[in-house]
Amino acid sequence: MDEEDFKCVYCTWEHLFSLMYHHCQCGIMPHDDFPIGLFVFKRADLFRMQDNFYTLFYNAAKEQKDQWEPLKQGVFEGNYAVFEQTYNDGEEYYKKYGSLR
Repeated sequence: MDEEDFKCVYCTWEHLFSLMYHHCQCGIMPHDDFPIGLFVFKRADLFRMQDNFYTLFYNAAKEQKDQWEPLKQGVFEGNYAVFEQTYNDGEEYYKKYGSLR
């Protein structure tokens, strides 16, 4: 595994943690919040259609929907629509605040 491979894996889990954090805190915290990290730069790979662990992981969610492995394990209530809404909310948040934190 080279440094770029490691970065892709790290950013995948860091991004998933950010989405899960937001999903789990809703209703508890007074405002919408997403932790931000290195993955905000990796998101560009999705738009460039570059194949790496990060892009394959998140593209699998779009393709497999409720059969995507994290959802089958109960993350985001096991519901693709919940994941998709959280993901889209995150995208708006990252675009607005991504480089400031």
